[in-house]
Amino acid sequence: MVARCSGFSVTSLRQFSGWDPARLVAPSKRGHAVSPAVLGFTRARGVSVSEEGKINATLSEMGRYAAAIWPMLVGLSFSRMGVIVGGYGSYQSSDGGLFGDGAVLVAGAAMVALIVIVAKRDIQLSDREVCLLLCVCASVESGALASLSVCSVRVIGSQQIRFLLCSLNCAAGSLAMLCWVWRIRSAGPKVSILFTFGALALSELVIFPCVFLSPAGGYAAAACASLFQLGLVRKSKEQPDVPTLDRALNRNEYLGSMRKGSSLLRISVVSGVGLGLMAIVVGLLRGFPDGSSIVFSRSARIGYMLLCVAACVVVILRGFSSRKRRSSVEIWIAVEAMAFLSLLLYAAFPDDLQWGAMVVTVLNAILVAYGQYLMLAFMDSGWRDPFYYCLGGWLVFFLPRALTRMLQMVTFGIMGNIQLMMVSIALFVAASGQVMTLMIMRTYKLDLDDSPEGKRVVLQGLMGLEVSPNNLFEVRFAAMRENAQELGRRFNLSDREIDVVALYALGFTQKRVGEQLFISPATVHEYVKRIYTKTDLHSRQEIIDYLKEHAS
Repeated sequence: MVARCSGFSVTSLRQFSGWDPARLVAPSKRGHAVSPAVLGFTRARGVSVSEEGKINATLSEMGRYAAAIWPMLVGLSFSRMGVIVGGYGSYQSSDGGLFGDGAVLVAGAAMVALIVIVAKRDIQLSDREVCLLLCVCASVESGALASLSVCSVRVIGSQQIRFLLCSLNCAAGSLAMLCWVWRIRSAGPKVSILFTFGALALSELVIFPCVFLSPAGGYAAAACASLFQLGLVRKSKEQPDVPTLDRALNRNEYLGSMRKGSSLLRISVVSGVGLGLMAIVVGLLRGFPDGSSIVFSRSARIGYMLLCVAACVVVILRGFSSRKRRSSVEIWIAVEAMAFLSLLLYAAFPDDLQWGAMVVTVLNAILVAYGQYLMLAFMDSGWRDPFYYCLGGWLVFFLPRALTRMLQMVTFGIMGNIQLMMVSIALFVAASGQVMTLMIMRTYKLDLDDSPEGKRVVLQGLMGLEVSPNNLFEVRFAAMRENAQELGRRFNLSDREIDVVALYALGFTQKRVGEQLFISPATVHEYVKRIYTKTDLHSRQEIIDYLKEHAS
C-alpha cells in the first residue's frame, strides 16, 4: 500500500541526511532496531513502520520483476522509439500528419490482412516463429529509418518516397511492438502493468534526446536502437521463469474483481469498445481544430515528457499497491477527464494550442500502453492465438484514430467553425463516457444478479472471447483457488503453493500442474512436499477434505 504522506520515509531520511536511525536501539516486534524518535517522526508524518515495510516490499517486488523482463521491456521501448521518431518527428509536434496517421492507414491494411489470415486458418504461432518475425521487423524498421536519415542528409527523394518509407517503418515497428507484447503473454497482471507502462516511460526518456538532434541524427539514433532489438531477442530467451512471473490464473485480476468468468468476457468487450471510442476522441483532439499538426515549444515538449513519465509511474504504483485490481470505471473516468482538460486548455489558450495538445499527446500515449495491457488481458481470456489479440488491439485503437484524423481536415472545411467543432468534440467525449459507464455498470449488475449468459454477441465472437472448455476450466480454477487461499492464510503458503494446491485439488497430475504453471514436474513435486510439511496433510484426498470442511 502506497503511504499517503508528503514523501518522507526512514529510507529517504537515511539517504539524504546520512544518518542511520537503525543504529539507535529500540527493539520492535520483529526484532529490528528502530529509534523511538524515528517512530514518532514517521507517525507524525503519517507513515507507520509497517507501511514503510510494505513500500519496501512493493519496490523489491517491482525490482525483481523488472530484472526478469528487462529485455522485453527495453525491446518494446526501442521499437516504439523507431515508430515515433520515424513517423511523428520525436513528438516535436502533436503528430506527424500524413507521415504519421497517413502511414498508420497503410500499415493498417497490412494488419487487417494478417488478422484475417490468423483467424481463418486458426494459426498458432510458436515462440521461434514470433522471434523470427520480430528479428525481421526490427531489421526492416532499422533499414527504413536509416534510409530516412540518408534522404534527410542528401535532400534526395520525393515526398512520395518519404511517405513510403514512413509507412514501411510504421508497419515494421508496430509489428515488432506486437511481437514483444506476445513474448510476455504468460505473465500476470502486475508484470503486465510494469511491462506496458514501464516500456512507455522508458521510450519517452530515450526519445527525448532526439529532440535536440537534427532530423537525420534522430533517424540514425532510432535506427541503431531498432537494430539493438536483435540482441535483446537473444537475451530474452535466456531470462529464467519469465512466463511464470505473477502468474495467478485468476483472470478477474486484469480488469476488476468479478465473480463469474462470463462477466469478465463482457467487461473485456466493453473495454475494447471504449478503446475504439477514445481513439476517435484522440484523433479529433490531436489536430484541433482544422486537422493540422500543433508544434510544441521546448517547454511544452519537456512538459509532455514529464507528464507522461509521471502518469506511467502512478499507474505502475497503483497496480502494485494492492492485490485487488482497480475498477475499469476508474480508468475511463480518468481518460475522460484528460480529454475534457485538453478541451478546456484549447478554449483558455486559443492563440497557443500547444498546451491542450500536450495533454492530448499524453492521453494518446497512455491509451496506447493501456491498449497493450488489454491485449494481454484478452490473451488470458480468449482461446485464439495471442497474436490475434495483438493485431486486433492495434486495429481497434490506431485505425479509428487515423481515419478520424484524416477526415478531420475535410470536416473542418465543411463546418469552418471552431466553436462548433469544440462543442461537437465535447458532446462526443461526454456521450462516449456515458456509454462506457452504463455498459460497465450493466456488466457489474449482471454479475451481482447472477444473471444467465444469454446469446453470444457478435463482438464477443470477433474478439475470440467465446466461452470454450478452457474458459470453463479457468472459472472452476478461480473458484478452487479462492478456497485454497483460505488454506494459504492459515498455513502461510506462498502464491505459487496456492496455485499448486488449487490445481492438485482439481485432480491434476503433477505433470499437468507443471504444464499449467510452466514449471517442471520435479519442481511441482517439491512444492507438494512443502505443502504437505506446512499443512500436516499427506494426500490429495486430505487436501480436498480440508478444503470442503474449512474453506468458504
